[in-house]
Amino acid sequence: MEAGRVGSDMTLIFVSIYPFNEDYAVKYGFDILKKRGFNITILHVLNILYSKTIAKELSHYNKLVPIAGIEQVCVKTWKDLKKYLNLITGRKMVFLVVSPDLRLLKIFKRLSISYVMMFLNVQPAMFVEGKNIWGRLFRVVKGLLNDPVNYFSAFMLHRLPYTLLGIDYPKYVVLGSEISNCRISLSEKQVICAHSFDYDRYLRNKNVPKPGYIPEGEYYVHLACPPWYTHDYVLMGVVPELSKEEYARIINNFYDFVERKTGEKVVIATHPKHTDVENVYGGRPYLYHNTEQLIKYSSGVFCHYSGAIKFVVIHRKPICFISTRKIKEDFYFQGNITAYSSGLKAEINYIDNNEDWQKLENKGFFYYDKDAYEEYERNYIKINQSENRFLWDIIADTLIKREEK
Repeated sequence: MEAGRVGSDMTLIFVSIYPFNEDYAVKYGFDILKKRGFNITILHVLNILYSKTIAKELSHYNKLVPIAGIEQVCVKTWKDLKKYLNLITGRKMVFLVVSPDLRLLKIFKRLSISYVMMFLNVQPAMFVEGKNIWGRLFRVVKGLLNDPVNYFSAFMLHRLPYTLLGIDYPKYVVLGSEISNCRISLSEKQVICAHSFDYDRYLRNKNVPKPGYIPEGEYYVHLACPPWYTHDYVLMGVVPELSKEEYARIINNFYDFVERKTGEKVVIATHPKHTDVENVYGGRPYLYHNTEQLIKYSSGVFCHYSGAIKFVVIHRKPICFISTRKIKEDFYFQGNITAYSSGLKAEINYIDNNEDWQKLENKGFFYYDKDAYEEYERNYIKINQSENRFLWDIIADTLIKREEK
């Protein structure tokens, strides 16, 4: 065995509810892990973790995108899951790319497969205002009626010791920032301290030349995050307050105003799981390219909320949090906007009409606070002065050191 490499019989199994594409292959360090000697398999478990209704509504997420040298399997039944896990020979370890599920963990226990939990995309905690408590209660009741098994699974995992549930605790937990929503008491041997996914992407791109897809001239970036009935709303069982058509009208009227007043164009940075179905931006550039690089070379960033705000902080770009008065009644979407904006101590700006736009122009479209940005970086992006190594090299080092003994 070469130094710094694992034995060739070690397979890392990524369990996910959506198919990986090339962007996610980079995010989860497949190139690094393969160089370090690991085999990789992806198992998509949307159909077995969620009710038939939800799985059907999100069926387009079962379309597999080929990734060179990586096996991907769409698992239809629990029996198939056990079969595929048993077909993988040699040593194996699961990386959960889904929330821990009691049924999954019972299978891992039964098959003596250890697993890893990752807390690499931690965000400011969402706060639900008192007037929205009834909406949240309604969602809980709806979720209980639609998928009682999944609901009770999550309920018990968060409240009972794993030993009482007949499952194992994770062999490793990867932490990406000072603040973590991990509720498990951890030993030193279990913890792998790295940094966030987004800081890792920043390290990858740090010394690359300016890409050709960067727009010419000055521009702003809008971080796409649909507030109508899309992926997250389906999974959460939440009814949105705004329709796709209403949102398109509001957002495009606002950006028409911004472009007219500033002379700078607005480009749309998509999420890797988005498709052209989510493109409602009036012909503005709808870019699937690297969001980190789009933000790096921009003049400022508009958003509702997004994990990509970490790139805004890393590059110290000014930001503008936007919402609408209808979205304000959407406890899920507005709750997230409030969480992220509070994390940066920034104001939420409403963009429903010309009066709102004029008010925003008068005070200045964008916000930046050096101290708030530095605090956000400490809390959510990296642990202290995290070494400038890719997080998947940090993870691989730990696995090789401890699993090769």
